Amino acid sequence: MDLNIEISGHAVDELVLALEEVKKRVEQGFTEGMDGNDTGSYRFTVTGSPIEFYVVGPEGMDEDAYRENPDQFEVHDNYDEAQSAYLDSEDPKATLYGVFEDSHSLTMIR
Repeated sequence: MDLNIEISGHAVDELVLALEEVKKRVEQGFTEGMDGNDTGSYRFTVTGSPIEFYVVGPEGMDEDAYRENPDQFEVHDNYDEAQSAYLDSEDPKATLYGVFEDSHSLTMIR
């Protein structure tokens, strides 16, 4: 996957705020976005395989563990549900993963 970002602003703190907003949007599964005002703007695109669904499971899991032990994961269709499950988890080492549709590979989100 590739993430392309264009950010403009009048001050460093504006650049940092825009970068944080892009990070939040990408974590939520957005593959493109843009916003701006009088002091700055951002635009981003993610190319490659999109996330098909999200899972919350034990830390350090990989695709093989996911396929062999699916009952250790909670599956969610969207980022918001998965994020809530991750935050509500009683396991301090719970991890939020995205699963890509073409390869079913896991990528750790948080």
